[in-house]
Amino acid sequence: MAAKKFIFLRVAFPLLLFMSFCSGLAGAQDITPALQQEFADAKVAIEAAQKAQAEKFSPEPLKKAQDLLITADNAKAFKDSVKFAQASRLARAYAELAKAIAELKSEEEKLAATQEELQKAKDEIERLKKVIVQGHTDSVGKEEVNQALSEKRAQKVREYLVAYQDIQPTRVTTQGVGPSQPVATNTTEAGRALDRRVEIAIQTGE
Repeated sequence: MAAKKFIFLRVAFPLLLFMSFCSGLAGAQDITPALQQEFADAKVAIEAAQKAQAEKFSPEPLKKAQDLLITADNAKAFKDSVKFAQASRLARAYAELAKAIAELKSEEEKLAATQEELQKAKDEIERLKKVIVQGHTDSVGKEEVNQALSEKRAQKVREYLVAYQDIQPTRVTTQGVGPSQPVATNTTEAGRALDRRVEIAIQTGE
């Protein structure tokens, strides 16, 4: 009776080994070209994220993508197609996320730098800016009257600029030039109307 049990055990053990081997073969599946392409796409996505300076702006999702790519590579060695596919797809997703974050933060950094430069330029312009207001008249009437009228026109505009345009009074000067700089003929009312004007010039330099 004991001999029969011994023989049964000798037969059963190789059978278990064979079944285990078959089970391993069933779990191992070839990595198809489509899956290999997903792995390649993940590598390209990681490279793109690195070019976008993801190491600086979004290191965490980039590191996750790199770790998942290693996981996929290990799964490939064991012909674990399911794990290989999952890790490849997740690696690509994290890489694309890292790239998007990096691009956004890079643009924000550039915008901040641009705004800073614009503010510096504005401050410099304000420091150097001088506004010259010139009053003009037509040629009708006495010269001294027209001169006084042109000065008055320039002064009124200066008061407006200082009061409503936030320009420092020391930066605004006025000139009255009377009818000495016509832009149209004074033989017609339309021409004279064009000469009754105020011109504003901005001069840089102290």
